[in-house]
Amino acid sequence: MNSPGNQRALKAHPAKPEPPLVLHTEFAAAFGSAERGSAFLEIDRETGEARNLPPSEVDLRRERYRLQRTAGPILGLRHRINYCHMALGHQRENAEVRESSGRYSLGGLAVCGNVWACPVCSSRVAERRADEIRQAMTWAKRQGLYPHLVTLTTRHNAMQSAAELVGAISEAWRYVTSHRRYKRPGGPRSKPGLRSFYGIEGYIKALEVTHGGHGWHPHFHLVMFTRKKMGESARSELSALWRDAIQAQGYEPPSDSHGVDIQDGSKAGEYINKYGDDGELLKRRQGEKAGQAVTWDAADELTKANIKRGRGQNRKPFQLLQDAADGCEESARLYREYVAAFKGRSQLQWSPGLKAAVGVDEVSDEEMAEQAGDAVMVLAIPRRLWQPFASAVRRKRGGASRASLLQLAERGGLDAVARYLAGFAGVSPGEARQLIKRATDAEQLPDLAA
Repeated sequence: MNSPGNQRALKAHPAKPEPPLVLHTEFAAAFGSAERGSAFLEIDRETGEARNLPPSEVDLRRERYRLQRTAGPILGLRHRINYCHMALGHQRENAEVRESSGRYSLGGLAVCGNVWACPVCSSRVAERRADEIRQAMTWAKRQGLYPHLVTLTTRHNAMQSAAELVGAISEAWRYVTSHRRYKRPGGPRSKPGLRSFYGIEGYIKALEVTHGGHGWHPHFHLVMFTRKKMGESARSELSALWRDAIQAQGYEPPSDSHGVDIQDGSKAGEYINKYGDDGELLKRRQGEKAGQAVTWDAADELTKANIKRGRGQNRKPFQLLQDAADGCEESARLYREYVAAFKGRSQLQWSPGLKAAVGVDEVSDEEMAEQAGDAVMVLAIPRRLWQPFASAVRRKRGGASRASLLQLAERGGLDAVARYLAGFAGVSPGEARQLIKRATDAEQLPDLAA
C-alpha cells in the first residue's frame, strides 16, 4: 500500500517509460505494416502500435547490398561482384566490423573495386574520390584559380549501343585536347588556344551515362580550373571545337546551344558536394522522387528506387539495376550491356600533372575500396563464424543479411552479433561470443614482429 509520502516520491521521480521495441521488418511481418522503404519497425510497448523508422544509413546499406546481390546473377556467376564483400580477403582469417563517425561498415573482405557495376564499392570509392576533389578545390582557391563546371554532350538515339556512344565521346575529347585550337600556346602571329588564353591549369573529368526513350546518353562533366573566367565567348569556342570533334567521329554534331554548357564556381561546388552522396537513393526508393529527375551522386549513383518511371524518362545505371531487381528483364539486359560497355574505363580522370600539383596520390579504385580510411575495428569475426554466414547470404537463407549484422553491431555490440551468427555456424551464442572476442583481442594486439 502506498503512503502519501511514497506517492509524493513517485511523482517527484516518475518511472522512466520503457524504450520502444525495435524489430527488423524481416521478423515483423506479423504486424502487417512494414513498408518496403523502411528497414526497421518501432513497436510501442504500451499500445502495440508499429511505426516505420525514418530512413537512415541502415536503409542505404540494405539497398546497396540488395542491388549487389541482384547484379551477380545478371553479370554471371564468375563475375567478381559475386565475391565482393562476401569472401574473406587475401590471407585474412577474420572479417571486421569497423566504425567511423558513428557509421559501421565491413572490412577484411575481398572487393571487386568496380565502380560501374558494384553499388557497395561504388559508394566507398565515391566518398573518397569526393575528398580528393575537395582537395583540388582548396588548392585552386589558394592558387587564385576559377573553378568552372563544364558539361559536354552529344546527340544520340535508341539504335546506338552504349559501347558505340561512349567510345565516340571519349575519342571526341581526345580530339579536343590534341587540337591546336585547344593547346596552341600562341605568339606574335598566332592566336592562343583555349588552354593558353584562359589559363587552364587542369581539369577533373567525370564520365556519366543515363538511359531513356532516346537510348543511351553518355556525357562528361568537368571541373576546370582557369586563370581567367570563362563566359559565353569561351563556351562558344569550346562548343565549335566539340562539334567538330563529334563530327570527326562520324556522328551528327550537337547543336551549338546544347553540346556545351559552362557554369561558374558555385555550380562546380554544388557538383562536388553531390559527388559520392547517395541521399537521393531512399527518396526515389520510397516514392518521394517518383517522376522527378534524380541528381547524380557520382561514381555510379548508388541505388535509386523500385518505383517504375515512365518511358522516355532517363534512368541511371543503378536505377536500371533496381528495376531489374523488381523483375524487369529489359532493365537487366540494359544493365548488362552498360557494364560491358564501360569495363576498363575510368570514371574519373585528372588532367596530366594535376594530381601531383594538388598533392593527391595515385590510388586505384580497388585499392580505395579496400582502404579502411579513418575507420577503426570494433569486432573481428573469425572464419569459423563468417563463412557459414556468408554462405547463407549468398543462398538467401535464414534471413542472413550483412546490413542486419551491421545494425546489430551498432545497437547490441558483441552479444547481439554473437547471438545472430551462432545460428548460422551451428554453435551456441556463448561459443560464438568467445570466438569473436578472442579474434578481436588478437587483432588489437600490437605486431611485435614489426
